[in-house]
Amino acid sequence: MTKPAPKLTEEPESVTQTALKAEYSAALRAGDHVAVDRIQRQIFAKPVRAPEAANDNIELPAEPSDGLPAHLCYPPGAVGDFARFIVSASRFPSPPLALCASLALTAVLAGRRYKGPTGLRTNVYLVGLAESGMGKDITLRAPRIIAGAGSDGAGIANKFLDADPASPEGLAMRLREDPSVLAAIDEFGKWLSERTSRTAAAHKAGIVSAMMRLTGAASGAWGGAEKAAGKQATIHAPCFSIHGVTTPSTFWAALGAGNISEGLLGRLIVIDAGTRLPTKVRRPADTEDVPVALTAHVKALAGKEGGRSFCAAYSTGENPPSMVAAVPYGDDAEDEFEGFDDRIRAEAPSTDPAFRPVLMRVAENAGRLALIVAVGCNPGEPVITVEIQRWANDVAEASYRTMVRGAADNIADNDRQASYLRVRSMIARRRREGLAQGKLVSNLRGSIDSRMLDDILGQLFESGDCIYGEARAGSGQATRRWWATEHRPEGFIQTLRPRPGDPQMRR
Repeated sequence: MTKPAPKLTEEPESVTQTALKAEYSAALRAGDHVAVDRIQRQIFAKPVRAPEAANDNIELPAEPSDGLPAHLCYPPGAVGDFARFIVSASRFPSPPLALCASLALTAVLAGRRYKGPTGLRTNVYLVGLAESGMGKDITLRAPRIIAGAGSDGAGIANKFLDADPASPEGLAMRLREDPSVLAAIDEFGKWLSERTSRTAAAHKAGIVSAMMRLTGAASGAWGGAEKAAGKQATIHAPCFSIHGVTTPSTFWAALGAGNISEGLLGRLIVIDAGTRLPTKVRRPADTEDVPVALTAHVKALAGKEGGRSFCAAYSTGENPPSMVAAVPYGDDAEDEFEGFDDRIRAEAPSTDPAFRPVLMRVAENAGRLALIVAVGCNPGEPVITVEIQRWANDVAEASYRTMVRGAADNIADNDRQASYLRVRSMIARRRREGLAQGKLVSNLRGSIDSRMLDDILGQLFESGDCIYGEARAGSGQATRRWWATEHRPEGFIQTLRPRPGDPQMRR
């Protein structure tokens, strides 16, 4: 007998869950936020885990071997609930990528209605880094799937989603009509490369400049140029967010040293999905079966619950928001934030000056993340608790470490340095498996001539960035390969490195 598709809740609990969700919706309509919080905890008392692969009982790993740890992928409230559903509905579930999508959806729905204790708004530029085959597609589609569920879901989805930042003028037109809007961008690295290259067309390069100005404009105004009209119209409190996914190699290839010093990199929150491919789930949950509780989250965040209409759902950028709720710190949360900010800033003297602009924005990103999760927990009376702030600090710091490590390993000032970093990255990505020199040459496909490659490998060897030698494979066979020093295998024996034309290159 064919095993039915797994559901978000277990069958014995379905009646209870249905009753709770009905009670939850009623509490939202009544504005009883104490009841909302209590019922929400009951509905999701049992964490929703990605279903087992049908017929073969393959368990998903508790967390990826690298990338953002799984325990940081499910914060409380709407963000965590959205992420659990996305994971449950994914054929190749990735909790970090699900978190990226959930934060983006919550941030845009809450746009213009809330400000954090330091004046920050919910606008964010989120980038999920993942290799090919890691389930990026479902996470890009998930915000529209979730927002579009329910009787008036199509209107909500059309209002907040699918911005197309093709040019500053086009973006300005959309923000004037829908001042809180999310752009979902596949192949974000390629998209960014087309806008940061020296030969980028003016309208494409202008988008990057607009992104940088829009970061702080959410608490003020932004002027979008209208050349045809010969004037510059003002857009009040624009809340523009980005949800991008890309492969690491494409992402880093798009950035140059100037992007660091200009502050673009520091404005991004990068969520690393790691390198291990997710375990395939044959029969994930039905994406069209969005739970009532998630639809309730969407309506509450968009300000459409109980028949009431708030500025988020019906606003335009021509007028300032009619209300902006100040979200306070809970007990000890401010000390948690300020202590984190002090600790991160204390690294400035020992940090490469090129990376200091990124360092200076880590706490700011933590503040945005904490605000988004707090609003998702209770849109009526949000509070940033110490637990939420601690989670936000951890995610913001993980993003920073990923960016600094990635920039150091991949961003070059000239072509020769780019070739050096490219070769090292190719070796490092093989981790403990290592890379035979013959395979390295094959992968380069003639893009680096043999003399330069030999010179680069000599520099990698002499600097200690990479090592070459012999180790035993799992089969017991001795293999000679290159390894990044940090992935040195057990039983490694250093040998002389091969030279161009040496037969051992092919071993």
